[in-house]
Amino acid sequence: MTVTSPEFVAGLAAAAEAAGITGFVAAAVINHDGRVLLVRRNPDDYMGGLWEIPSGTVEAGETILDALHRETAEETGLTVERVTGYIGHFDYENSRGGTTRQ
Repeated sequence: MTVTSPEFVAGLAAAAEAAGITGFVAAAVINHDGRVLLVRRNPDDYMGGLWEIPSGTVEAGETILDALHRETAEETGLTVERVTGYIGHFDYENSRGGTTRQ
């Protein structure tokens, strides 16, 4: 099963929901010629000025993979041509008192 298969993506979401996760963030590690792309948060946003990988909230009705493509395009103007792996995730308490998985 590949990381882009609907079954793999649905399995990630199902495992998170079973663990009580209430929110999801998709993130992309974009590697080109051994360099990783970082984007800088808007200075006026939460944690303004922080450097990070492209990421954002998975919207209602959207898969994690859909969000990865959309957020990367929104934040960088780049189109993801292929996803080659799943690095992993971490969980954190969100501002609404729930748990988000990124």
